[in-house]
Amino acid sequence: MVLSSSIHLIDRAWRRIVDIPKRGLPILRLEPAHTSFDQEYGVETSKLVWLTNVSSRNYVHGIRYEACSPIACQWAIEAGGIDHKDYWFMDVGCGKGRPLLIASRYAFPRLIGIDYSAKLCEKAKHNLGILHIPEERFEIVCCDATDCKFPEHDLFAYFHNPFDPTILAVVLEHIKMAPNRLIIAYEGPSRAELSRYDWLTPLAHGPNVDLYQRNSKQG
Repeated sequence: MVLSSSIHLIDRAWRRIVDIPKRGLPILRLEPAHTSFDQEYGVETSKLVWLTNVSSRNYVHGIRYEACSPIACQWAIEAGGIDHKDYWFMDVGCGKGRPLLIASRYAFPRLIGIDYSAKLCEKAKHNLGILHIPEERFEIVCCDATDCKFPEHDLFAYFHNPFDPTILAVVLEHIKMAPNRLIIAYEGPSRAELSRYDWLTPLAHGPNVDLYQRNSKQG
């Protein structure tokens, strides 16, 4: 296990070095990056987490935990032109749960977060508890996104740069199978990846976030 983890770390470090021309140098933060969002709600969602789940077979495809932009997330939720009470909100790669916290302000009857890091899942649960969101309204599922079974319900799925295109392709293939209405919001530098999938139609482009919906011919 130690050898496997070391190989994962070396592979991930090498991939990050190769990505420097595209993504820039990593920013090292030794202290929590407190934000007005965290201060307002009394939660901690801002501190970067570099090593999330090194034991996962897909660790090398993952991205460090970094909180979403409240502005981007709120824009995406409001720009979809949907009746929120008809949709479940699902945060794919939820980390500490900031998109779930933002979505809780709206009429989504169900909030679901998935992440492969048990530590981050516990943090998300803790943060949702701080805001006194009823336990029956939310669910945090600790699993690899490639193993996730998406609910058969109208779904608003939020992705904040959780993993690379290799894993994204697998996850989108799974979510494509869900039979109900689907809106996908993708925040981050890889959002253009969704334009490669012909079963998705662009809805809107916002502040570092794009919205897509399933083509009508796909259900």
